[in-house]
Amino acid sequence: MVNGSETTITALNNGVERRR
Repeated sequence: MVNGSETTITALNNGVERRR
């Protein structure tokens, strides 16, 4: 799992965009 960090950051960014 090398891209685990990127996946988490992407998920957080998507959550913020959906809240807006």
